[in-house]
Amino acid sequence: MRRDIRWGRMLDESECPLPDTHGQYRFNYRHPHIPAGVESRWIVQAFQRDFTVNGPSMLRILGTTLAGWKRYKNHPDPRIRRRFAWEIQGMATTYSAVAGAARRYFRGNPALHDKMSRLLEAINGEFGLISRLFAAIGGPYVLWKIRQEEKRLGRGWTYEPPTFYEVNDAVRPADAPGALPCRYVTPQTTVPSTPDLHRAGFPTRRGGRGSRRRETKKVK
Repeated sequence: MRRDIRWGRMLDESECPLPDTHGQYRFNYRHPHIPAGVESRWIVQAFQRDFTVNGPSMLRILGTTLAGWKRYKNHPDPRIRRRFAWEIQGMATTYSAVAGAARRYFRGNPALHDKMSRLLEAINGEFGLISRLFAAIGGPYVLWKIRQEEKRLGRGWTYEPPTFYEVNDAVRPADAPGALPCRYVTPQTTVPSTPDLHRAGFPTRRGGRGSRRRETKKVK
């Protein structure tokens, strides 16, 4: 790393503070093809592109879970069968409704609509009538809730709580101007005194090993 810093590839801590080296805000190195300052924007664009092309990750998880169930539901080991039976809980009911809502939601996107339709058909083929009922009845309700949530988010509501910054004593004020100092408590440790076992009512042994031997001889 020192060589990279010397050659100008790695940024010094004065250029990129240590808390920012996770890479989601900025890189702590100079990339030959990524200009500095676009890291966060490109990450957001990558997630948006992934959603547009592949659909919601939750629906992809359903497809993976269903594939695992089909593969291992008849496994000779009962523990493996129980594990995948536990994984598949709710697939025939709740998640069938979710898949039904997703198919309706992506009607305007032929690629994703086809993907959601194939997923729902696979679930229906595995769980039959129950799955079809929940998709037909619960799907419109879930879609209605999705539309409601979109409107709420469109009005500015957000899942993220307000952001605030606090710093401890190790942070230089110049690295975080305007940040408030965090409050903390320094524990005080005391050495406990040796308890008086005799006063506490605990039996104490006197004489040690030699006394026990003498008492044994007297009994004989």
